[in-house]
Amino acid sequence: ANTIIAKLPDVPGLDDEERSQMLGEAHFVRALSLHNAVKLWGDSAETGLGVPMPLEPPASLAEASQITRATTGEVYAQIFADLDEAESLMSDSSSTTTASAGAVLAIRARVHLYRENWAAAEQAAEELEDLGNNDLEADYSTPFVSDNSDEDILRISYTPVEYQNIGYYYRAPGFGG
Repeated sequence: ANTIIAKLPDVPGLDDEERSQMLGEAHFVRALSLHNAVKLWGDSAETGLGVPMPLEPPASLAEASQITRATTGEVYAQIFADLDEAESLMSDSSSTTTASAGAVLAIRARVHLYRENWAAAEQAAEELEDLGNNDLEADYSTPFVSDNSDEDILRISYTPVEYQNIGYYYRAPGFGG
C-alpha cells in the first residue's frame, strides 16, 4: 500500500477518477492491515506499544530494519486518517469485490467497536446503512453459499488456482498443523 501511495501519483495515462479510486483503495488496505496488526500484536492502552507503522516504502533493507513500534494511539490515529483519506478519494460506494466507500464505513465501524467507542461505531454503521447498498438475505444460508449476496460489503473470492493451504502449515500442533 505504501508503494502504491508513493508511486501512483506519477503513473502516466490514468484519468483523475481512476487514480483517486486506486489511491483510496491503497489507503483502505493500509488502514485495514494496520488494524489487523495492532489488534493482534499491539497493547490495548493508547500509550502502549502498538506495531511498526512505516508510511513510506523503505529505501533499503537496512532502513527497513530500523523501523520501530509506534504507540497504539498513534497507530489508531493513522488508521482513522487513512480511512478518512480513502473515503474522500473513492467514487465507488457499492462495489463488493473491491474496496469502496461502503467498505470504508464498515471498517470504520469495526475499528470503533474495537476501541469501544459505541457512538462512533453506531454512526458509521448508520452511514453505511444510509447508502442503501446492502440488505439482509431472506434465506440465512445465501451469504455462505453464494458468490454474490445482498449482504456483502466486501467479499474476496478465490478461484481454485488462487487458493492455497499455507495456513495449514502454520497451525499449532493438535489443530491440524
